[in-house]
Amino acid sequence: MSEETLTEQLEQLVAMLPEGAEKPVSIADIATRLNTNKRTITAWWRS
Repeated sequence: MSEETLTEQLEQLVAMLPEGAEKPVSIADIATRLNTNKRTITAWWRS
């Protein structure tokens, strides 16, 4: 994965982060936004 692609994906992820606990984001939403699956996100989160 290129640095530019990674940066773009990180920017997308940051854009999804809630302002606070009132607007939680699900792992499924993050996975969809990053064009991956929940298992990949969960594995990354736990690493």
